[in-house]
Amino acid sequence: HSDSSQHYIIFLDINMPVTEGWEFIEAFEKLDRQFTAHVNLYIYTSSEYYRDIERAKTYTSVKNIFLKPLSTEMITEICGKI
Repeated sequence: HSDSSQHYIIFLDINMPVTEGWEFIEAFEKLDRQFTAHVNLYIYTSSEYYRDIERAKTYTSVKNIFLKPLSTEMITEICGKI
């Protein structure tokens, strides 16, 4: 059940040891919209590989991609969108 007054943020690294981030995003996008409507999904990664960045832009659930390390400006941008 989704409470419209609450918003959630997921920081996802695309290079994870068990399930890679791409697999997570594909599974997330298959979920019913009632469960994902208030979830903001951000990729937070050390990968500067342009194909990863371009691929991330193809997913509607990914709000943005940030390269490590996290900065104050990044946090401000994220907080302004929830």
